Amino acid sequence: MVLSIMWIPKDSQNTFLLSPFLDTDTVQLHIYPPESAEPFAWDADLVIWQMPADIQLAKVLADRVRSLAGRCDLVILGETAQEEDMLRCMDRGAVDLLFLPLRASDMTALLRRHIQRRQKEGEFLRLERIFHSAPCYITIQGKECNIRAVNRRFAQDFGVRAGLPCYMVYRDDPQVRSAPCPNCPLKKTIQDGTMHQSEMLMINRKGEEVRLLVWTAPIYDESGGFQEIMMVSTDVTNFHREREHLSHLGLMISTLSHSIKGLLTGMDGGIYLMSSGFLKNRTEDMEEGFEAVKHITQRLRSLVLDILFYAKDRPVDWERVDALSFFEDVFQTMAPRIRVQGIHFIPFFDSGLDFFEVDTGIFRTALINLLENALDACVADAEKDMHRIEMHARESDDANDVLIEIRDNGTGIDEETRKRMFTIFFSSKGRSGTGLGLFITSRIVHQHGGDIRVQSTPGEGTVFTLRMPKILGEMVRGKREILEQEKS
Repeated sequence: MVLSIMWIPKDSQNTFLLSPFLDTDTVQLHIYPPESAEPFAWDADLVIWQMPADIQLAKVLADRVRSLAGRCDLVILGETAQEEDMLRCMDRGAVDLLFLPLRASDMTALLRRHIQRRQKEGEFLRLERIFHSAPCYITIQGKECNIRAVNRRFAQDFGVRAGLPCYMVYRDDPQVRSAPCPNCPLKKTIQDGTMHQSEMLMINRKGEEVRLLVWTAPIYDESGGFQEIMMVSTDVTNFHREREHLSHLGLMISTLSHSIKGLLTGMDGGIYLMSSGFLKNRTEDMEEGFEAVKHITQRLRSLVLDILFYAKDRPVDWERVDALSFFEDVFQTMAPRIRVQGIHFIPFFDSGLDFFEVDTGIFRTALINLLENALDACVADAEKDMHRIEMHARESDDANDVLIEIRDNGTGIDEETRKRMFTIFFSSKGRSGTGLGLFITSRIVHQHGGDIRVQSTPGEGTVFTLRMPKILGEMVRGKREILEQEKS
């Protein structure tokens, strides 16, 4: 490394002290004013500036130090009597002092200090690059939990709010902003001066919940004490999502196994009735067995479709359809199954319905899920002599949406069940339910940009209300275009 030195002003009695270094090509010396016509520039590594003997010129030098300190390392050279003015220069940004008369050892020590300072600056810059390039969140905090420094990724995801306590930055809920987080690892490190680890749920600047794995460690000074703590956090949100997905998958396999086993048992019974009817030539047994097998086959088909829809998140393959014809088709599909149970099934479709944009395959599944849910609620209700299911469809008052209602006077739903009914794998039907139907129905409706609500009174019945847009939003349409591009 070649060290560039500028000496102000020229002083032949002192510059000779640099001769040993000049002979080794480790130092380049520039003297001001220059002896040649080359322009003067403040591009030297080290500037040695001798204090003028004139008091006014000495003050001018002190005033200039502040503006020049950021461009180079300034060393002030002067007499012992000028110490006060030289110290004033140090206060304004000079890095070192040299007193006359100079000795070779003074110059050697000066260069050594400068090289060491540059090495420390280089190490600091390297550590700063590591600090900001780290793929995790890093903060430096005081013992009052206040943030003193943050790395680049933290600044991007949580914002730079130096001076605030960390719990006011991480947690954006007004209910918890006034106090440290429960089981705070930072507080533990402050108390015992050792490393601690914890997993915490935080909120980033976008309002999204992120789960962080947090480590805290004290930053010790040369005396062995510490006033600052480093907190390093890594985002494990995706890991938890995958773990939750695997947990759901295991639960689904267990739940579906019981459901399929029950359906196969019922199918065995239907096949037995059909076989017995053939052998004994009993038409009524054959018909009963056939209806049982037919019903269970429909249930298996519905179950398989639910599994496929849950397993594959695909864009809405929408089309513009005649709304009235679509709802009449769904009604005709379910009418025989409902009426065979002795339940009145009544349609109320507004004749003014014209069109809406929908993925007919999956939305049909959603409506059938709701109608089957109403059917089960009526069959399970032994308190009433007559049961009734109504299916309503009409345009909204502003003609922007299609409103669908499915009403029944079955068992009704209590408040706790109503809150959880759209949660995956939750079922109030015991082993006869998979917990997929209403979850998938809700997912289908929201995937179309619609909304689903439920009102229910235990013992009286339930009303499901769907609001579906007649014309799908741009986001849904965009996903359709992506799907078509993938097919092509």
